Amino acid sequence: MSGIEVRELRKTFGHRGEVVALDGVSFSVEQGGALGLIGESGSGKSTTARILLGLERPTSGEVLRDGVPYEPWRASGRQRLERARSIQIVFQDPYLSLNPRLRIVDAVRSAAELHGLTRADAERRARELLDEVGLGIRESQSTPRALSGGQRQRAAIARALAVRPRFLILDEAVAALDVSVQAQILNLLNELRRAEGVGFLFITHNLAVVRYVTDEAVVLHRGCVVELGPTERVLSAPEHPYTRDLLAAVPGSITREES
Repeated sequence: MSGIEVRELRKTFGHRGEVVALDGVSFSVEQGGALGLIGESGSGKSTTARILLGLERPTSGEVLRDGVPYEPWRASGRQRLERARSIQIVFQDPYLSLNPRLRIVDAVRSAAELHGLTRADAERRARELLDEVGLGIRESQSTPRALSGGQRQRAAIARALAVRPRFLILDEAVAALDVSVQAQILNLLNELRRAEGVGFLFITHNLAVVRYVTDEAVVLHRGCVVELGPTERVLSAPEHPYTRDLLAAVPGSITREES
């Protein structure tokens, strides 16, 4: 397949592997597709993301990219840049990816330069992306401190896209935003998915948010996959009690904009 496939991932911690973070997790996301990885804290979502980014080594199992074994945890030097061009991440807190001392346009441009673009091309790419995410000249010339939470998250998304990644991991990327700003960011992500052709792995505990940006959903509970299927099926007819509990906890809904 053209995309990323996770097969029977297992991750344990401790000298004797007594803490099981992931236990036989399998899923796939196609290039240009969008998968929701759902679960509460401690379910294994972030451990999965760290393995895909090469920050953790799985105890067993494998990751495939375009049908070929993909082991970013073994990467070094130039291979790390190649890995970063393949998969980028947007965190819940944009300060984790934005230098507080840099103007937004410089943060986006420097990311593009690091991955091989000339300064002129990187500057052009930065301005195009900032316009694409709805940040104007005033915002682009500002430092992160001068922007609102929603504007900072737009800037973080632009920086992640600067290297033209094939996949974007969004780790609770809208959890800290109020509902109206969440809707703006999620609709922006849908637009960027169409425009950039990037695939999404959307990590969240909120099933209502998943409806915005995903085609498929995986529900994790204590490191195990308890539900997997089309997002609409998972939301409308959940089969596992844990998924039903998550759905019952959603306080409200957000209407998705259609193109």
